[in-house]
Amino acid sequence: MDSWKFKNWCDAAVDRIIFPPDREAVHQELLNHLYDHYDDLVEQGVDRETAQTMALAAMGSAAEIAPQLAAIHRPFWGYLLRATQVLLVLILTVAAVAASVQLLRTSYYDPSDSVGLQPFDETLAYRDFGTYERVFYAQPGVTARSDGYVFTLTKAAVWHRNKNDPATAYKDPDTLYFQMKVFNPRPWAEFTDIGLWIWAEDSLGNTYDCYHEGLINYAPYISGNYYHTGPQTYTYDMWIADYHSQEAEWIEFHYDRSGRDLVWRLDLTGGDAA
Repeated sequence: MDSWKFKNWCDAAVDRIIFPPDREAVHQELLNHLYDHYDDLVEQGVDRETAQTMALAAMGSAAEIAPQLAAIHRPFWGYLLRATQVLLVLILTVAAVAASVQLLRTSYYDPSDSVGLQPFDETLAYRDFGTYERVFYAQPGVTARSDGYVFTLTKAAVWHRNKNDPATAYKDPDTLYFQMKVFNPRPWAEFTDIGLWIWAEDSLGNTYDCYHEGLINYAPYISGNYYHTGPQTYTYDMWIADYHSQEAEWIEFHYDRSGRDLVWRLDLTGGDAA
């Protein structure tokens, strides 16, 4: 699928909207509608290229829609709205400062207490039951940014089952755990579901689908949990079961939905052995 086709169609459709915030908001709304229609078609069994063509055809001509959208989104109302928003932001900023002080006093959930983060310990850890040996460990600090959010790949570890332990003999061979931190300084920023849409590929051509594709009965795919771990901060504790990139030089995590193209590359050649 060529995601740029969706973006180009939306660019043409909002080209005549003068007020920038309106133009950006309508652009995002149209993109989401296109992707939602596309996702529905794919779930119905339509191949990806055909689904993209059908989604665009259902939206009609961008050139014909552009003047209609411009007529609805007049500059006067847009600037009036912006003035109202500025006043609201000032009020919210004062409230946010007071709220942040309270948030800093709040005990957030500590992911280090969860089973999911145990693979990042310096010692052997337990996954369900049975011991697993750490064969790779890294703190890459790879960062990507979008829409005011900062997404940082903070930790990664590959755990290999202990073949001498009967409790793990029948388990999936290897699991790649990785941790991402998501930060947005805006107090009013909403939680992002980016974790449901991350997929991966490695230097050998192996791919891992995102959880939202609904492939939970098939392996391999990326799954995980998230926790609110601080003011405007979330931590994603994620993993790839049935991991088979042991011989790869790198693995890249991707988020390419809604016209974005975020990439985090993890070097698999620099880890320290257990």
